[in-house]
Amino acid sequence: MKRRPSSALNRKTFSALAHRLGRKLPAPVKKIVRNMRPTVSAPAQVPVPAPKPTLSVIIPVYNVEDYVSETLDSLLNQSLNDWEAIIVNDGSTDSSLSILEKYAKLDSRFKVITQNNAGLGGARNTGINKAQGDFLTFLDADDIIPSEAYSIAIKTLRKTNSDFAIGGVQRLKHGSTYTPPWTKTVHETQRLSTCISEYPDMMMDIVACNRIFRTQFWDQQIGQFPVGVAYEDHRVMATALIRAKSIDILSQTTYIWRVRDDNTSISQQKAELENLTDRIGAKRETYDILRNEAPASVIDAWLTRVLDTDIPVFSNFALNASEEYKTHAQSFANDYVALAPTSAWDNVRWEQRVKTLLMAAGRWQSLGKFIADLRVNPKAPQTQISGSTVHIDTEKWTVPLTDILQGRTALGVRQTPQYARVYSTSWTSEGLLMKGFAYTSYITPTLDDKLAAFLENERTGHRFNLITHTTLDEENRANRFANHEGHDYRNSGMTILLGWQTIGAVSVSSDFNSADAWRIELQRTTGSVRRASRVDTTIRNGSGSVFVHKPIEHSNVSVTPYRDSSSLAIRFKKDAARLIEFSVNSLIASGKVSAVDPAGRIPKAIYYKAEGIRYDSELRSLGESNETTPASYGFNGLSLPRNEGHRLRVEFTDGSSNAITWSLGDPEYRLYNSAALTRSPFGFVDIDTNNQRYFAIGAQFESGSQVTFTLENTAPCLDSFEACLISAEGIVQATSSIHMDSSKTLPTVSFNIDILSQSGAALKGDLTLMINGVVVVPSLELSATFPISGISNFYRVDLVRGSGAAGRPLRLRVQPPLNDLEQGAWNQKRLRHWYSVTEFKPEKAVLFQCYRGETASDNQFEIFNELKRRQPEIRCYWGVTDGSVEIPDDAERLIIGSQEWYQKLGSVEYLCNNIDFDRFFTRRGHQKFLQTFHGHPFKAMGKSFWENAGYDRESIDFEIKRRRNAWTTALMPNTESVAYYQDEYSFDGDYLVAGYPRNDSIVTSDPSDARIRIAQRYCLDPTASSWVMYAPTWRESLSTGAWSASMFDELDLGKLGSMLGPEWTILVRGHNHNSRMESRVSRSANIVDVTDYPEINDLILGADVAVLDYSSLRFDWAITEKPVLYFVPDKEEYFDRRPGLFDYDDSAPGAQVTSTEEAAKEILRKDEYHERFGTELDIFNARFNSFSDGRAAERVVESFFSDIL
Repeated sequence: MKRRPSSALNRKTFSALAHRLGRKLPAPVKKIVRNMRPTVSAPAQVPVPAPKPTLSVIIPVYNVEDYVSETLDSLLNQSLNDWEAIIVNDGSTDSSLSILEKYAKLDSRFKVITQNNAGLGGARNTGINKAQGDFLTFLDADDIIPSEAYSIAIKTLRKTNSDFAIGGVQRLKHGSTYTPPWTKTVHETQRLSTCISEYPDMMMDIVACNRIFRTQFWDQQIGQFPVGVAYEDHRVMATALIRAKSIDILSQTTYIWRVRDDNTSISQQKAELENLTDRIGAKRETYDILRNEAPASVIDAWLTRVLDTDIPVFSNFALNASEEYKTHAQSFANDYVALAPTSAWDNVRWEQRVKTLLMAAGRWQSLGKFIADLRVNPKAPQTQISGSTVHIDTEKWTVPLTDILQGRTALGVRQTPQYARVYSTSWTSEGLLMKGFAYTSYITPTLDDKLAAFLENERTGHRFNLITHTTLDEENRANRFANHEGHDYRNSGMTILLGWQTIGAVSVSSDFNSADAWRIELQRTTGSVRRASRVDTTIRNGSGSVFVHKPIEHSNVSVTPYRDSSSLAIRFKKDAARLIEFSVNSLIASGKVSAVDPAGRIPKAIYYKAEGIRYDSELRSLGESNETTPASYGFNGLSLPRNEGHRLRVEFTDGSSNAITWSLGDPEYRLYNSAALTRSPFGFVDIDTNNQRYFAIGAQFESGSQVTFTLENTAPCLDSFEACLISAEGIVQATSSIHMDSSKTLPTVSFNIDILSQSGAALKGDLTLMINGVVVVPSLELSATFPISGISNFYRVDLVRGSGAAGRPLRLRVQPPLNDLEQGAWNQKRLRHWYSVTEFKPEKAVLFQCYRGETASDNQFEIFNELKRRQPEIRCYWGVTDGSVEIPDDAERLIIGSQEWYQKLGSVEYLCNNIDFDRFFTRRGHQKFLQTFHGHPFKAMGKSFWENAGYDRESIDFEIKRRRNAWTTALMPNTESVAYYQDEYSFDGDYLVAGYPRNDSIVTSDPSDARIRIAQRYCLDPTASSWVMYAPTWRESLSTGAWSASMFDELDLGKLGSMLGPEWTILVRGHNHNSRMESRVSRSANIVDVTDYPEINDLILGADVAVLDYSSLRFDWAITEKPVLYFVPDKEEYFDRRPGLFDYDDSAPGAQVTSTEEAAKEILRKDEYHERFGTELDIFNARFNSFSDGRAAERVVESFFSDIL
């Protein structure tokens, strides 16, 4: 953290200054001053006021102990240091206050105020009253501020003198961020010194915390927040928008707004009637102000927001709510439907306008059906064009939209935007050629469409016409980008040429400025519909991100295409000097510089600075210039000490200096012995002599599972160096040695990519290639060919150009082994449509699958083995995520998502899965589906689960219906379970009460054999220690995605290991959701992560004791009759979220503990287990495990597959 210099004078300096001033005073004044001296013996301390902070950050805090530290840390990480944080503890009853006090002790900029609970508005008002800064902002105590946010906003405000700045917002949910639609609308382009009447659409953004206000503006125009209601910021922020004379809209993200996993924030309580009525009240107050102070265009924009966001956000909750709630919701919708003119509807999202209109009409059943339909039908509407207006085609939807919309079918510009993207840029003999696509959303383009492209100066508005043509997008880039099922954008291809003549015209224009950014605007006219947008880049990790700086011959102008936070841009600059020759010998550089300075300055020296030391060499003239050749200057003796990279500059005789421009040809680097010369993104020259730079100049997939890279490097010897592939979490996943073949002049490194990760799971995500701790950067020539793809036995690997502080590193993107026509969301939609409309020829075969395909185990594995024993000739397929998944020898592998998998999903006569196939699945008449489930029923499922999750009746009916249509037989572990599935799923098909085949091996296998298999995989001694298996289930609050979650970590494994001692080994088995997270548990001497071990029954058999909690694993473990305890520190919270079907305590035969210390004590009492809990265990097994006799697979095969035995 940077230390701020104090502006206060110290006492000694102040006294000396006063004494010197005093001697200059006139004698009469001196006498008066002497008579004013105090009579006390010690001089009085004159208080020096503390300097005012630049920014006051108001942070209300109420019961946010789980989040507030991350919030305050993000404040400490700000590049702007001159702030104060006024933290108002609004009556918190958790540990929030103690956390705040710790931060206040560490940093005096944190100022904590405690008050009785007054609500968010009251807490903010308290903070406002104490604010001292010139600028004011608000930060909620569960959100995050990007490190540059405050600096960017205040720097902009000081430049523009606007009243406040508004930054973009990202939502944070389950550890991942996404951009809300209204942020994309308002913040797509930076707009400085604007106002609401110039840009009414900014009314879509009325969040409080993404704004930085001038405190004076706030005090004079806004004042206080309403107290005691939710949505207190809506009226206040709308008021600020209409009263501000000047506003800066930033394109950068300046606020990360958390969606709490526990649904406890105010904005997440929409099911409560009070929350709805508060929203209604906030909208009414806002409308009153707008009606009195805002022009009609602003009111229309605000009504669009209400119809699009404020009303339909309550639609799902209204479906399950009381009649009183529904009455308020209907009245809310009715009021604004009546107020809104037709123009206000044009930019309401089509699905939102349907929800709002159905709410206004009180058609709750139709609303439920519509929402349920949206779950499975595409959200891209079919359209018709009438004149220059795009309309929703109301006939092409399963719900009768004509009656609902009643003429409100027009889709405005915001709802049918144009997307123009460039995927390739290259310099040709004609200029800069850009290839890409441009389409208008929901309109099918044609090759006869009219295109127009312009190069526009962002500062001056000066523009030039560019040459552009339509082409065919043969690789379906636009379709994959749009992901709009039902629309074909293959005719959207285009080329744009920035020709030499235009480049010359820009360079001689009267308002030329090297700092200007030039944008490319493209207009496409399809029929009579015209849309325009800026051109952006799309394949940023491949060839689309390869921008090559170009110094123009016989000119002092250089051209650089680049991408900033807004869009593709072009920068033209006039060079002062260019490096045209360079060589290195024993870390002494020599070379040649051409002088192209437009001001005619004479070069004097070439130099750079490193660690405060200047290294230079005199430039000597090599001859006069002429019309085609500028003057050149040579240098010799430029010392290159070993240090990090620094920029080369040229000094002129007048004392001025400029960075030198690269003019050494197309390669972006030159390598010398122990030195590298590199070209910066804007064409400047950097010198680096740190002895380690690595570039990949070639890449090739060999023998299916091997990828080889050809390298260039500055290191004098690579023999002892090791290359590695590192995951995003920093985990080394593979290593390899550098190879120098005598027949080759350059080193190579090869990796076998058919491997598992260090955790034992499949590789996935991006892997970065590093050598000796330094990232390898792909050359521009190699990057221009990206993405390069290879499909191995295990994976699909795409070579891409990433991003990072150390440059654009070479990355290997590891994905399931799908081909180009199968990979990606659009291709998957296309294949699902093909699956849904195709009639497949029945095949007498079985498709097995379990979970999401990461394993071939569970009930399916035992059923497969028994079926093959009884009927060896039956053909069996197994659906898996990739080739790394181990499947039985007699099974045929199908990669989930491949066309072959879809084909078999529709053709085989027998399906066997332990979860449901996705919503697109439709069982054919010739198919039987055995749903085995993946654990004993206990936690809320079906109706109970969906009701607890807030599903409406129509959605619940839809989910039940699709399961009843899919399953033909449901496998039950015991008779009691039948009633649970009947109640929760209303399933009226066959119930096969046979027990779970997955438990057969627990009864029939030898535990010592299982222990040996585990020991061999994890390098353990099977006899050296006792094993305790800790297997926590996943928590919804720790979810990172629909099928992934972080590990529950309240059990201190390190402490537990220490308390148990070296004679114990802890095997940590995460839930299936945890297996999709690479970072889980660190290995130590007696802690082993076995989450990815393929067979859970081996772990059950091999462990001596189990520590479990709420999962169905406790039913399987009880069969062994071995000791077990239950670590349940969050039992009440867990069952609040996921209630049980029956009492938990009756199904947990063992001690329940809530701390690590208690767990250790219970483990060490394992020999007393049967004495203490034997009776409970017997009752438990008699109730739940009566069919666990080792013969469940036999019963299943004999019943379900009886017609093929």
